[in-house]
Amino acid sequence: PPVETETAEVVQEPKITSPEIDAKKKALQTKKVVAEINSLPITHAKGVGMGANEMEGTYLSTEKENRYAAGAKEVVKVKPNVENPYVLRDAGELIDLQNAALQKAKEAYLNDNPELAKSKMFKEFQEAKTFDADILSSLPDFQGYVAKEVTKNLKAQGHDSVYLRESKNDEGMLIVFDKGKAGIKETVKTKTQIAEEKAA
Repeated sequence: PPVETETAEVVQEPKITSPEIDAKKKALQTKKVVAEINSLPITHAKGVGMGANEMEGTYLSTEKENRYAAGAKEVVKVKPNVENPYVLRDAGELIDLQNAALQKAKEAYLNDNPELAKSKMFKEFQEAKTFDADILSSLPDFQGYVAKEVTKNLKAQGHDSVYLRESKNDEGMLIVFDKGKAGIKETVKTKTQIAEEKAA
């Protein structure tokens, strides 16, 4: 009778993944991003209200020439102290974050403005699916409620800031949630200097 031979079963080695390894990778990536941020010429344009309706925090420019300088009271150099920035892939992701926070923002707004529930626009308010819907844009301070919820969501994930890299389509910016960590110190240009440059 033929002799039966055993064939060795090829065992696939399991890919090693664990929360600990993932955490180490994430920490290394975060460290690289923080080092990148610290290498940039970061400035703050005072008095322009940059991005006030997007998130709560101090808005800083990571561009060599701060595009908001012309309308500023003064431009100051900053050395922010951030540890865990949320990195936006592009400006479009900010819209995604705002839409994700929309329902909570609507609930908070309605809680503070109960008279809206009795108005003709209430049905349209309820049905609005995006933060930039006309009905929501027409409401006083509504964008501030969205900004608050976006900030709250990111803080809950452990982030202390938001970073958008400068690119052909996007301005370079850093939003620091805690004003004390924004590192605003040295004046680069005063209001007088800015006015003189505009007049020249």
